Amino acid sequence: MAISSEAVITFIVVLASQLVGLGLLPKTQGYTNLGYSLASLAAYTVSFVAMARLIRSGTGLAILIPALAATIPLVSVAIGVFVYGESASLPKVGILLAACALIGVASRF
Repeated sequence: MAISSEAVITFIVVLASQLVGLGLLPKTQGYTNLGYSLASLAAYTVSFVAMARLIRSGTGLAILIPALAATIPLVSVAIGVFVYGESASLPKVGILLAACALIGVASRF
């Protein structure tokens, strides 16, 4: 089954907007900083609208959710490390990579 270029672009929009929303969460200061809070909520809104359009176009949840579940945690750890200066131990990253691999395997069945 071929995946259309529109579906790929929409998936990238879903992924990018979720990551932007997630990356802005620390800046919201528990949703007390209005500007960052609105930006984070706007990014999540874009993500959910794009995801709904992707599902409506025929992309199954069995493909979409595992792809997001494997990608978002990896990139969010990278955002934490490179943007917010958090530490990422080798065991933490290794377990996360193993979990993502298991998600990939599970989505095949």
